[in-house]
Amino acid sequence: GVPTGIDELVDVFRRLGDVRCTTRSLILQADRAEPSRRAALLAEALGFADSAGDRANQTAIRERLGTTAG
Repeated sequence: GVPTGIDELVDVFRRLGDVRCTTRSLILQADRAEPSRRAALLAEALGFADSAGDRANQTAIRERLGTTAG
């Protein structure tokens, strides 16, 4: 796809090691992505949220994925 400002932010936050901002940016990216890419972006965001112990984003991501397990 065409790079967006969000794509660039995700890259910057990853390089900086900012897990929470990476998580939030991936969620935003997923919200704006084509349906075929959403689940993969949300799964990646969930991985970051899990590693950070970020319960609020874990819940938000699981709601978007339609799952409650975890």
